Amino acid sequence: MAVNLFSSNGKTYHVLDFNNLNEKGLEPLKKAIGKAGTQIVKITPAGTARKKDGIRMRTFGMKVIDEQEVAVQVNDSGDISAISLNKKPVPFTGAKDLDALAKIIASAVSANARVFAKSLARKLARAGKTAVERQKTGLKSNAQRLTEQKERIESAQQKIVAAQTVVNERTSDLQAKRAQAEDLKNKLRAEQAQGRTLKTEYETLKREVEA
Repeated sequence: MAVNLFSSNGKTYHVLDFNNLNEKGLEPLKKAIGKAGTQIVKITPAGTARKKDGIRMRTFGMKVIDEQEVAVQVNDSGDISAISLNKKPVPFTGAKDLDALAKIIASAVSANARVFAKSLARKLARAGKTAVERQKTGLKSNAQRLTEQKERIESAQQKIVAAQTVVNERTSDLQAKRAQAEDLKNKLRAEQAQGRTLKTEYETLKREVEA
């Protein structure tokens, strides 16, 4: 689906297949993002190309498990010209390969998860309040209004819990990865120290043999 494009300054950038920005064509990217720690639950294929400054562009979307939305704008050359998260730009200057691109997207989603969960909770609370106010002007019985209000509150609470669970999982996963990285660093330091010791012993034996 994708290849690497060499720019004039010698750097390698990842590009996508402009003609296959659909669920099937973007499956490798979806899997790579999942591997990077973010689950994509829906891909919205790119629509009809539009021109900007003489360049044809298409944009596809991805929905994350916690309801965050990613949009990726692709030029007709396959270059990724912009990435946005919940309609806000994500800093992006190019990715050398598919895994690097996936990590950029996953990191942005993870970093914004807590803020998004709180924002979602506020929106749900406002929606519930508005719905209750509208009900007051209706002709429904008190029993009907009470039942429907309870259902909305329960639904909102479930969504808040689900969003918070995702945030907790992201935090736990990040901590585990940091601990793993630190463990690998310690092992590397130990291996390097052992290597220096063996080298010293070798040089000592070599001098003794030559003597």
